[in-house]
Amino acid sequence: MELSKKSFNEILIDKYIAMANQERAYSESENEKIKYSMSVLLSEMEKILVLCLVMFIQNKFMIFTCSFLVIFSIKQFLGGTHRKTFLGCLMFSLFFFQIVVELTIHIEFDYIIYVLLGYGCLICFRAPLQYGQIKVYKKKEKIMCKIKAVFCIGIWVILALIIPIKHFRQTVFWTLCLQLIEILRVEGGKVICFIKNGYPN
Repeated sequence: MELSKKSFNEILIDKYIAMANQERAYSESENEKIKYSMSVLLSEMEKILVLCLVMFIQNKFMIFTCSFLVIFSIKQFLGGTHRKTFLGCLMFSLFFFQIVVELTIHIEFDYIIYVLLGYGCLICFRAPLQYGQIKVYKKKEKIMCKIKAVFCIGIWVILALIIPIKHFRQTVFWTLCLQLIEILRVEGGKVICFIKNGYPN
């Protein structure tokens, strides 16, 4: 029987776990958590590298960087949507940031008040969002995530309004808008699934 070859990431993770266990003997469940965290981290690094390369080639690196920082910061506290595969995540991210770039350059966004109202409702009733994540939030942690999400979004909006850098305001506003639409799309799908089947997806 021929054994399947391990990927470079799997070899790297196995070596890291072996080194970590030399310092301290971790349990099987702890090793699995380390393995999962390392796998996510390496996948994210690969995805970011590809995105940076594509946007650099298109000469849209600064808009991408700004949009990425907005997404990264609010996802830490608000939560967000996730794809099941690396390729699916990469393709969606490329599509998302490409749309942000095109909208930022060509269309002026003047409806941030409605976006903020949408985030306000989302944070009050649903945040932090969890889609297949391991972490389970306690009540106090949920409250802190909501507060931090409000603070983070507020800071970005204030910066967008006061910093006179070309495309900065529109990048922030369009990123917040498209991220809200994506979250509402997923949440709406869960509601439809619940109505049809009697249980959430």
